[in-house]
This record gives sequence, C-alpha cells and structure tokens, in this order.
Amino acid sequence: MGEGADARSLRGTESAWSGRVFLGIGRALYLGGASDTSLHLHHAIQICVALSGRIRLRTGPESAWKRAGGAIIRSDQRHQLRGSGREVVIAYLEPESDEARRLRAQRAPIQAIEPAAIAAIRAAAWRARSGELGPEAATRLLGEILVQLGVRPERRPSLEDRIRRALFAVRADPTRRWRVAEMAGVARLSARRFRELFAPQVGLSSRQFLLWTRLDCAIRELAKGASLSEAALGAGFADAAHLTRTFRRMIGIPPSAIAGSVSFLERPL
Repeated sequence: MGEGADARSLRGTESAWSGRVFLGIGRALYLGGASDTSLHLHHAIQICVALSGRIRLRTGPESAWKRAGGAIIRSDQRHQLRGSGREVVIAYLEPESDEARRLRAQRAPIQAIEPAAIAAIRAAAWRARSGELGPEAATRLLGEILVQLGVRPERRPSLEDRIRRALFAVRADPTRRWRVAEMAGVARLSARRFRELFAPQVGLSSRQFLLWTRLDCAIRELAKGASLSEAALGAGFADAAHLTRTFRRMIGIPPSAIAGSVSFLERPL
C-alpha cells in the first residue's frame, strides 16, 4: 500500500481514540470507546475485546463482516472495525516479542477469541476501570489478557549489567543513529554475542527495541507539550511526517491522536 493510500485508509481511526492509551516498548494498550474505522493495517498484532456485546470486523470491502465479542488480528493484516461506540480493550504487540511469537500459531487473518476468555478479559478490564487506572493496573490488565489467550509469563534470563548498560545508553541518547555494533561496544561484547544475549533478556531484537524506544521518546515529548516536529526531531526521526508514518505503520494510528491521553507501561529494566 502506498503512502497516500495508507494515510487515507487510516483517517477514520483517529476518532476512535477517546479513552486511555498506555504505551510500552513493543506493546500498547487502549481502554475506551471504539468508533468505526476505515480499512487499514499495521505491523502490531492486535487483540480487541468488547466490554459488552460484540464488535464487527472484516478484511476487505468485499469480505463479509464477522461479529465477535473479541478477536486477534494478525500482523500486517488489512482490516476494518465497526465499534459503534462500544467500550473496548485493545492490546497491540510487536510481532517479534516473546508474547507475540506464542500467539502466532493462529492461521486465520482474524481469529475469534473463546467466550470463556472474553468473559475473563472483560472482568479484568472492568476491575481496572473501577480503580485507579495507572501504568501498574494497565500492565496487570495486559498480562491478564495474555494469560487468557494461553500466553503465560515465562521467566527470562536476568538482565545482565552489560545489556543494561546498552539499554541505558540508547535511552540517554535516542536521537543518535544507533547501530547494533555500537550498542555491542557499550556492552563490551561482539555484535554476534550481543544479539545472542539481547533478545532472550529484553524480549525483542535490538533492531525493534531501537525503533520502539524512539517511538516511546517521541510520544513522551508530545505528552509534555512539544510540537509534532519537535518531538520527531528529539527522538531521531527525520521530520514530523516520518514519525507519523512510522507510528501509523507500527500500531495503526497517528501519534497526534493519543498525545493527550497517553501513559506509559513499565519499562523492561
């Protein structure tokens, strides 16, 4: 899909974001009302559950609408949502993440979630909404969603000081065009050994970690009141258009649509 077509297909998603957004490295969570969207796609795997009733989804203008209480949408899958104002919880996962890899057994472009799992996710979402909905509660809710889909937490190797040094260096200088060899140098490891250690400990490849860190940095700047151009340049993007294209490609919405309602999930350190 070309850049112009991509922008047109996503225009309808902006009005959907009337709730709270929680952004993390390789993941995001939305809780709030869902309006109707145009056909669009994004790189993240999407898990969408209506807090009551059912939503409608389809994969193209000629495809039949499917009604479901909840569904998993594959990475890079073109789709359209009819939320009709229903309250929903939506999780987005980087396809390279540990959790996403364990979800990728699904074959269907849009896979309905089992009723028992939907009921449990709804209960967890309502509990989160009834209390103080902050980063800790959002992190717990995302964890409960994954557990109900059969993705139970796995114990990762402890984060080594060498890898930790590289993570801190990247976050301290997000505008730098980091390369894996440079991150490995900070960790005092060969590039090959760095890659071998990084993904199991962090849960993402170093390449995807760098991209999500820059997105995280840009949204944090927007949340502080920076302009789109200032946030883009401050996070190492060429310009505002580059940031917007990248953000839309990753999770399907423009960064400006969530700047006023975003909080941040716990960081993997």
